[in-house]
Amino acid sequence: MEQVILSVNDKGYAHIVLNRPEKMNAITQKMITELHDALKQARTIENLKCLVISGAGGRAFCAGGDLQEFHGGLTKEEAYQILSPMKDVLYELAYFPVPTLQQLVTFAMDWLMVLMGLSRGSLEYCQDGAVVYCCIKRSQHISRLTG
Repeated sequence: MEQVILSVNDKGYAHIVLNRPEKMNAITQKMITELHDALKQARTIENLKCLVISGAGGRAFCAGGDLQEFHGGLTKEEAYQILSPMKDVLYELAYFPVPTLQQLVTFAMDWLMVLMGLSRGSLEYCQDGAVVYCCIKRSQHISRLTG
């Protein structure tokens, strides 16, 4: 099963889904690789207006690192080796060329949004029913960015 799913609609919106609902979309090493590949692929889409990232299952965007893979007891060197690829993913997200929206099931400041916000600038929120979107883009309003 794919742990990250990329889809694109004909209006120029890409959607990446973290797809481990049984584990509240906790990040694995495989997911890090698939997410990095999906972001690289999304970068090549012509006339892309916006990228939305969400978590499957409706319970959580992402629970953080999967504790079965990223458990304690690692040396500093082992931890760096395992976690370093996520740094590349976060860099890709922070400097993605179009607005990046995080779709949250509930209003929550979880780890990915915080890291993206700290490295990108301002955060802007809009709500559509029970779904909250977080836009990471400097000094521009969501509606101006996405059309």
